[in-house]
Amino acid sequence: MARGGISKAAVEQARNALLARRESVSIDAIRIELGNTGSKTTIHRYLKELEEAGNTQLTTSLSEELTFIVEKLSGRLLQEANEIIENERVQHREAITVRDVRYEQLRQELLETQSHRDELMGKLQQQEHESKALKTNIDTQKLTLERLKTNEEAMLLRLADKDQQIASLEEKHAQSRSALEHYRNSVKEQREQEQHRHESQVQQLQLEIRALNQQLTAKQLENATVQKQCARLETLLEGTSEQLQKAEVSLSTMTNVKLALEAENHSFKQQISAVEDRYQQATSRINSLNTQLAEQTDKNALLIIEVQSLKSTANAQKDIMDRWFIELKGADN
Repeated sequence: MARGGISKAAVEQARNALLARRESVSIDAIRIELGNTGSKTTIHRYLKELEEAGNTQLTTSLSEELTFIVEKLSGRLLQEANEIIENERVQHREAITVRDVRYEQLRQELLETQSHRDELMGKLQQQEHESKALKTNIDTQKLTLERLKTNEEAMLLRLADKDQQIASLEEKHAQSRSALEHYRNSVKEQREQEQHRHESQVQQLQLEIRALNQQLTAKQLENATVQKQCARLETLLEGTSEQLQKAEVSLSTMTNVKLALEAENHSFKQQISAVEDRYQQATSRINSLNTQLAEQTDKNALLIIEVQSLKSTANAQKDIMDRWFIELKGADN
């Protein structure tokens, strides 16, 4: 008696499967095909019945068996083809996904690169503006320095003129003193000579009293004139002394002005040196930014070439997949 679940149809199906795989049909093989179920006696009986039925319907069974085998092979071929197509589709979708991800990464890198390039261009323009401002400041400082040098030269000329005026006044003052001293000595010597002559010639002078009185009157007039001249020379000497004092004060003022101008000139030179240092730093920074910009431009060109290469590869893969789909559809038809 057959076990539960074992039937003639199941045995027939197992036998057909073995025949389709071109394996030997035996009781053990059918039992294994059925999952190690059923008794060997029952399987033998079903096989015998199937063989007997097969002898009467050999031609029909052979045709049905060949049809089953062909249909099964066709199904397996179609399944394998579908699996291949599906695998190709999955790989194509994965390749497209990878290409899209890479394209998006490259696009983001390109945008970041363009943003960085714009930032570098902005910094470069800012550095150029600062450089122009520094150049303008340097030109202004140079003009100011030239003006100060001109003022200093003018002040030095004025100072030299004042020195000459002071030297001239001192010379005139010395000449006035020398003339006054000479005049006093002359008057003293003349008085001494007159006194000696008066003592030695008392008697002769007595005889010439009228003449001497006239001479005395003339001398007195001359003496008054000389005293007036002395007073005028003393007044002139006092004025000369005042002018000398004023000239000394002016010389002191001019000296202070000269020292102030020298200090201001030194300060301007320091400022110009600092501005030139800043200009050199700005020039170095501009050169560095230009180098970075050139490197970034080369990198952008490489990224664009890589994107174009990926696009070409993706298009080629797409063309290949389209041809495969067309060939597969033609094979199905």
